[in-house]
Amino acid sequence: MFLQRLKLLEYEQEKSNMNIEVDGEDAKVKENEYFENRMKKMKKLKNDHKHTQVEEEKTNFDDAAKLEDKHFQNKKLILVDNDRDLKETEKAYEERLDKMKEDLELKLKVDVH
Repeated sequence: MFLQRLKLLEYEQEKSNMNIEVDGEDAKVKENEYFENRMKKMKKLKNDHKHTQVEEEKTNFDDAAKLEDKHFQNKKLILVDNDRDLKETEKAYEERLDKMKEDLELKLKVDVH
């Protein structure tokens, strides 16, 4: 009876050891799958972020070029407006100068007579 009990315990221990080994290998496989899936997700996320960043850089570069062109056009318009205003001011001063000369000549003629 003692030997039977001993053999039964040895059998149960061997079965438990096999179950532990199988469970350990299953857990190892699950851990490896989890790790691989996690790495794939992280790589995909990294590539998505990289792609998004490249697109944003392109957009920002295009926006900067558009703003630079707009700034250049505005600068040209301001220069044209300033030139026009300068010419108008010069013309107004010349007209005032001519009028002042005429007035002075008339005044001189009146004073002479």
